[in-house]
Amino acid sequence: MEITVQENLPFLNEITIHYGVQSATINNGLIDCGSAGTAAETDLLIDIGILEDDPRDQWLSLRGIGGVERVRQKVVDITVGNITIYDFPLQVGALGYGYDINGIIGFDLLVATKALIDYGNLVVTFSE
Repeated sequence: MEITVQENLPFLNEITIHYGVQSATINNGLIDCGSAGTAAETDLLIDIGILEDDPRDQWLSLRGIGGVERVRQKVVDITVGNITIYDFPLQVGALGYGYDINGIIGFDLLVATKALIDYGNLVVTFSE
């Protein structure tokens, strides 16, 4: 999968979030090896019912350079490249950090998909 670079930051496109029988595609997902968790911007997922209460939901605080943000952790299926990870914990919040970031591809997703990041060729390879 091709990495795009915006303001010297690495991004991926076409990350698909599946929730129930619906799905949404996220573009501008920041590759962030320093983020423990993966997150997505709430407004992009409202139409697939992501804000519905689920007994598996957890409220967490997302901490980073942008400060602290309260997020809801949902259990979803997520597809990157040709790999789908089932029952994956996704943090959902505003992600208002001053950049055009619709999601954060964190260390948890990079490990789950056995991601190999080739910065020389600006590609990420995922495997099972």
